[in-house]
Amino acid sequence: MPVARLREAALVRRSAAGARISIPPTVGFMVQLIKTTSIAAIIGFVELTRAGQLMTNTTFKPMIVYPVVAALYFVICWPLSLLAQSLERRIDAALGVKKHF
Repeated sequence: MPVARLREAALVRRSAAGARISIPPTVGFMVQLIKTTSIAAIIGFVELTRAGQLMTNTTFKPMIVYPVVAALYFVICWPLSLLAQSLERRIDAALGVKKHF
């Protein structure tokens, strides 16, 4: 019986460590997904950039238009980064890792 519990504990610890390692690439993939999928094309990066380009061609004010486009893109992707950071800290706390910058 104790061997089975030990094996289960080791499996949980390994999967938590694996989840911790996989969070940054997963978040990067999610950001890329937001930028390229047809669902996000309504508000995605390419559409925002194209809309900014069209507005710049009309208004001739790229120093106003492109910062607004960048801010909108930031608003879309920043919550994902916060979620990933929160998840990493939660996993680190569960594993007893104290290293965070």
